[in-house]
Amino acid sequence: MSDNLETIKAMYEAFGRGDIAAMLEPVDEAVEWWEPEELPYGGTRHGREQVMRFFSEDFPPHYEEFRGEPEEFIDGGDQIVVLGHYHGRARDGGDLGDPHFVHVWDFRDRRVVRYRDFTDKAAKLAAASAAT
Repeated sequence: MSDNLETIKAMYEAFGRGDIAAMLEPVDEAVEWWEPEELPYGGTRHGREQVMRFFSEDFPPHYEEFRGEPEEFIDGGDQIVVLGHYHGRARDGGDLGDPHFVHVWDFRDRRVVRYRDFTDKAAKLAAASAAT
């Protein structure tokens, strides 16, 4: 298992326990973080500070409960692909369902320099929009 894959697994574990600071520790200061534009909190963020703001301000108002469960890790060295499902509940109580995701993580010098979230946007959009 590569160091980058170990890093990604640790990041998902940190997210699962709600430790966003630990999750973002290996993220580069100049990271590019992309969420589908159709989502109310979607778009591209540049820099670790914007990503931290995403997790503290942009994303939380939409979900009462939210978790991503990775199911498969594909180790491409400096690119790690993670397949899994989201689970959760919108702030209005609506169920997120069980949408699939594909996360693509790009590394340089053992730091995350780019993240992309490809997901079932319709399920996330319905839950997130109901909460706004």
